[in-house]
Amino acid sequence: MNVILRAGLAAALAALAACSDDTGPGTPSVQTEYVTVRRAWRPGERDSLIARIQRTRQLDFPYAGDMSDYADALIPTDSAIEIVPNPALAPSAVHGPFTPSYSVTGVRVPGSGWTAAGVDVQIINTSVTPRDTLNWLGWFWWNNADSTQKGYIFIATANNTVAATSVNTTTFDASYGKSGAGGGEARGSPPGNTYWLANGWTRRNTASVTSNFNFGGASTVTSGPFLGGTQQTIIVAGVIDSVRMDRQSGTGTPVTQYASLSTNFTFGVRLTCVFPSPCTTNALRMALRARRSGR
Repeated sequence: MNVILRAGLAAALAALAACSDDTGPGTPSVQTEYVTVRRAWRPGERDSLIARIQRTRQLDFPYAGDMSDYADALIPTDSAIEIVPNPALAPSAVHGPFTPSYSVTGVRVPGSGWTAAGVDVQIINTSVTPRDTLNWLGWFWWNNADSTQKGYIFIATANNTVAATSVNTTTFDASYGKSGAGGGEARGSPPGNTYWLANGWTRRNTASVTSNFNFGGASTVTSGPFLGGTQQTIIVAGVIDSVRMDRQSGTGTPVTQYASLSTNFTFGVRLTCVFPSPCTTNALRMALRARRSGR
């Protein structure tokens, strides 16, 4: 990374640190079980991780399609993004390894040994009148030791930030991805052998984005579901607060799990697809039918 890019990155991270406090606009501060941290790459580690993702096609998600080809843009060059237990949550004999403020019982994901990345998707279909537009902000997370395990959350918004939004995939699908939020997690082979659906509950179960801005210029997408569109590196911060995911298919355990993660200084990619030109793949149609096909 050259001197100019390093200076730009330092300024971007300083700005994010100044404006991000793990709270969504108008949303009270929360403590999640896991948080993201940065560390130096080990020799050859980044190249190995990208190669494995692209070989196994691990980052194939509902709505967005197979994002594995974009792994190089999702994973920063200067440091690894790790998910670790939140040091602010002290052990508690009464509530297990979590403080009483975290009172939800059950298994939480993603956890240690996972990586998270942000995503900002805009898909514009100009072949219909009026033009049809989808705007999503969210995250992917994946297990570095198990290429079949991955999860995601998308929030429908046209803004760079979004307040805490209830995650209910059934409602998200019913709006054709135009409002609310949806998500899930898959594990096992064949892909999606066990699938947990984020379908809402009565307490917490929200996702918010507190910061999302560009880092570097846009370039043309040369492969994948956004072929012909543009991609741009972004830095994203936000909170996935106790999002409940219930098993919909397969036999993997547990039956119910919760996503609990605060992201900060998390790299990601902004993808823009204006269909049918210059984006030559119908990403919009693919996105809307993905849930019906069970991908």
